[in-house]
Amino acid sequence: MAAIRALLVDDEPLARKRLRTLLAKHPRVEIVGEAANGEEACLLVETLRPDLLFLDIQMPGGSGFEVLAQLQLQSQSQQSQQQQPPPRPRPRIIFVTAHDEFAVQAFDAQALDYLLKPVEPERLARALARLDEVSTAEPADARLDRLLASLGQPKPLLRRIPVRRGARIALVDVLHAAFFRAEDKYTVLYTSDADHVIDRTIDELEQSLDPEQFLRIHRAAIVNVGFVQELTAVDGGRFLVALSDTRHTRLYASRTGAKTLRERLGL
Repeated sequence: MAAIRALLVDDEPLARKRLRTLLAKHPRVEIVGEAANGEEACLLVETLRPDLLFLDIQMPGGSGFEVLAQLQLQSQSQQSQQQQPPPRPRPRIIFVTAHDEFAVQAFDAQALDYLLKPVEPERLARALARLDEVSTAEPADARLDRLLASLGQPKPLLRRIPVRRGARIALVDVLHAAFFRAEDKYTVLYTSDADHVIDRTIDELEQSLDPEQFLRIHRAAIVNVGFVQELTAVDGGRFLVALSDTRHTRLYASRTGAKTLRERLGL
């Protein structure tokens, strides 16, 4: 079988790293490049001419759907100029996202598949198998049914998180996590007595953790409600959230996060 030249497009470095690790088990897939936003993606598609895009949907500076619209414009421009050699077909698309509400739009964009973060190895393998199995002649209704059915499978909640401790990998019970925070290019799990860099993005964690126990209180923070000790209202409808961990951590909740806390705590 011919090699598949793939381009990874995601603004989260950790998400790209996880996908690279998973794709390493599929030697047929050759990762030819990575892009952190839509503008980079369009430039790399033009220069690298990949066969397949793993494309995030929500990114700063343009969504995945806007990337596809731009690629379509580029293709039409090349055709009108009758460039030689003729332009290559648009790469196949596998959307990779933490949100499931875009499935119908993904179908309209003729996506090959739609993977929810955190991507599971078995689900990725099935998506790659469709590169050979699915033809452009696949009935539209069948393709939409397949995309929607893939979202209907309940995902097991995350109970333990692997963390590296030197040469060892330890498993930390999520209930021991006081909070998670995105810091620069990393996500950090904080317990009462330690902190660990983990290989998951905040978006992936939000989708994987028990929503009754963990709340997204800020774009960059998820808190274990069992550790919430005190809330102090601050300007702009926000909260200063005091935790009961040994560090006496204080976190700011955004207005949306404060609203979520009020609803959860019955305030």
